[in-house]
Amino acid sequence: MATSRLVGILSLITLCLTALWAGLLVWGAAAGQAVETLEQALRYASVRDWRYTLTYVNAVLITLAATALFAALYARFRHSAPAWCAVGLAFVPVYCSLNLLVYASQITIVPQLVAFRELPRYGPAATFLTAQMVQAWPG
Repeated sequence: MATSRLVGILSLITLCLTALWAGLLVWGAAAGQAVETLEQALRYASVRDWRYTLTYVNAVLITLAATALFAALYARFRHSAPAWCAVGLAFVPVYCSLNLLVYASQITIVPQLVAFRELPRYGPAATFLTAQMVQAWPG
């Protein structure tokens, strides 16, 4: 019974964090933060306001909450659905690792690359790497 309660609590936390993410996404779109070109992506990455940071901190928290939810679901269903639990054991750690790398890099690595773009020696390489790492840009 305690596992079912934990699943419910983690589901609620994940839902609230996802709703916050959706609100930040809509707010950013309404504020005109469209990222469709390389220049827009570089500008987006160079303007680090609280909304930018909050969006990616929230994404990290969603990843952690969802991973905890998957762990609780595993504990709840490991005996009644062992095949699905085995699939979860294979994919959830990969999901968590990749998401944490991508989202955390937006608030740690990308700002450093943006700063390196200003240095003549590193500018071209930093611009290329920034363009590859800005998560909001589809290019």
